[in-house]
Amino acid sequence: MFGTQIGLKFNQCGSPAAYPGNTVVADINPDSPAYPVLIKTLEEIDKAELSPLLIKLPVDSYHVTIMRGLNHRIRTPEFWPPELPVDAPLSEMDRFVKTRLEGIAFPASFAMKIESIQWNDEDVRVHLAPATDEAKQTLRALRDRMADALGFRLPGHDGYAFHATLAYVLHRAQEEDSIKIARIIDEFRANHSGRLVFELPAPYLAFYEDMMKFSRERGAANR
Repeated sequence: MFGTQIGLKFNQCGSPAAYPGNTVVADINPDSPAYPVLIKTLEEIDKAELSPLLIKLPVDSYHVTIMRGLNHRIRTPEFWPPELPVDAPLSEMDRFVKTRLEGIAFPASFAMKIESIQWNDEDVRVHLAPATDEAKQTLRALRDRMADALGFRLPGHDGYAFHATLAYVLHRAQEEDSIKIARIIDEFRANHSGRLVFELPAPYLAFYEDMMKFSRERGAANR
């Protein structure tokens, strides 16, 4: 059985589907202390021979979503600002978000910590949380300002869980895979949960055509 994002974000062959949108992200670069943790997790998945279940994301695209923006294919009222026509073309959608977010000061950096790893029928992701009260307040205030600027709040705004996605699920795990997955999750929590604090760099508005590339300009090369 296919993962829940097959047919939306990815095709059944594992190739990325057209899913253009915009979002505010902060990169996890190779010099980040969190980066080798993500890479090591993928290596453990490889060793467990679980990789055929997944569509891994490019390692140079790792990021933390600070706030989801708009998506060209998702135009239901709860995911679309009331002041933007629901039939607006992609270029107008991008311009609306870019214009509304202009003037909002993004923090130069903020402290995050690794909390846990999740593997479900949608994706494999590492959950993160603000590492200090200051970072928590900064991110909450930033997300509120961006939502106010866009004129609406996305579902789950107040309880949003920060994360870094490593892969999407192509094939759902079978019973024989569950023990391997549970071991990876247990070892990750034992080795990393609450132990690593790192700085994320300044967020920025990113544009994407699919889940494989996030760029500062529409149509630009990755990053």
